[in-house]
Amino acid sequence: MAVLDPVKLIVTNWDELMGEGHLEPCSAPVHPHLPERGKREFMFGKELWIERTDYEETPPKGFFRLFPGNKVRLKYGFVVECIGAAPDGSGNVLAKLVPDTKSGTPGADAVKVKGNITWVGVADGVKAGVRLYDRLFSVAQPDTGRRTFWRN
Repeated sequence: MAVLDPVKLIVTNWDELMGEGHLEPCSAPVHPHLPERGKREFMFGKELWIERTDYEETPPKGFFRLFPGNKVRLKYGFVVECIGAAPDGSGNVLAKLVPDTKSGTPGADAVKVKGNITWVGVADGVKAGVRLYDRLFSVAQPDTGRRTFWRN
């Protein structure tokens, strides 16, 4: 998973529920439709990175990500309930972990949420260079007509 425009999400009740400094191992399939490709492992902790656009203090109608009072699932992790922005002006987002909601465990789906968001743990996240491309061709449908862009 990757977060391109990060904001820090702090799980305020992490230490009391999981223990100070604890990192919870999580896993996800390497390919969601091909389980034979195996799993990848990563850590869930008190501090996580989420996309800046996944949080709104005052959300528009139909916004199913993080806003005060809303619950979302952090992909392949836990369900959290958003508290709001940190009062210290740091820009951090605060949330509470909902106990017994770790993906892949019995009862994890007992709490229904409408939103799932991508995250990266601060403990094991790494910086990466990313190149974003918009349009690669000058025409909307390059495979129409007599154009051929591959060999048989």
